[in-house]
Amino acid sequence: MIKRIENYLALGLATAVLVVLLAGPSTGYAQTPTVSLNLPAENFVGEQFCFSAEITNSGTPGYGPYLRLELPPQITLASATFLNLGVSMTTVGVFPPAPGNQLTDPVINQPVTGTPGYTLIIIKLPIGSVVAGGPPLVVEMCATISTTARVGVPLPVTLTPVYQFGDTPTGANGPIVGTALTDTITPTLYIFEKTNTALEGERPPGPS
Repeated sequence: MIKRIENYLALGLATAVLVVLLAGPSTGYAQTPTVSLNLPAENFVGEQFCFSAEITNSGTPGYGPYLRLELPPQITLASATFLNLGVSMTTVGVFPPAPGNQLTDPVINQPVTGTPGYTLIIIKLPIGSVVAGGPPLVVEMCATISTTARVGVPLPVTLTPVYQFGDTPTGANGPIVGTALTDTITPTLYIFEKTNTALEGERPPGPS
């Protein structure tokens, strides 16, 4: 009788182990910081332009969000705000020539590889965490295109979202670096607009 009970217990334990194996790992999703960049298509040289970036999260919460901003030498960042309040902006430096075109991210003490001559700026947000399905974190930035920029040549702007503390409030598992996003803005000198005030009956047919 005792032997039969032991067999039943062993069978039950094996069944439980099989169920756990079939169930697989936890259904939680990893944190993924994502950023969108709303950059104007063009802007006058020597004048300021403003743009926004939106940080969102998929999966479980990510902690300590901030942005890495990479700007070409022809663009200078003037300000960055979150909810109309100024945020911390740290100019890390200018990427040196390749090879070795790296700078150290001072927030997580990790190397960042960038385009030689471009400037790396850290923009920290006064937010502890980002949750999935929550409203995006919108950062408003203003910058100026130098008068030395070549007209008609697009200038790239790159943003990388980062979670300083990764998937825990204490950073026990290390930081999480999202995918970099690059968009361009084209320097221009003027905008030409043509209008025709002649009466409709006096206009020549076809395109003018």
